[in-house]
Amino acid sequence: MWLLVWAIVLVLVHVQFMHCRAITVTALKIVETSVIVLLMRLWSEMPEHIELLWNTTNDLVKERFEL
Repeated sequence: MWLLVWAIVLVLVHVQFMHCRAITVTALKIVETSVIVLLMRLWSEMPEHIELLWNTTNDLVKERFEL
């Protein structure tokens, strides 16, 4: 889960610095903060659904790349 949060924040920060304008930076900061809060809220309120999603995704990746 934390890897997913890290990846989303990394991508948003990358886009933010590619298009560094006042409005874009402000909008991306709002989106970034909202995504982090949403993921943390989902993690705290529905851990069984998040765990199911994580396990399903993990199984698909292992199956796809034969890890």
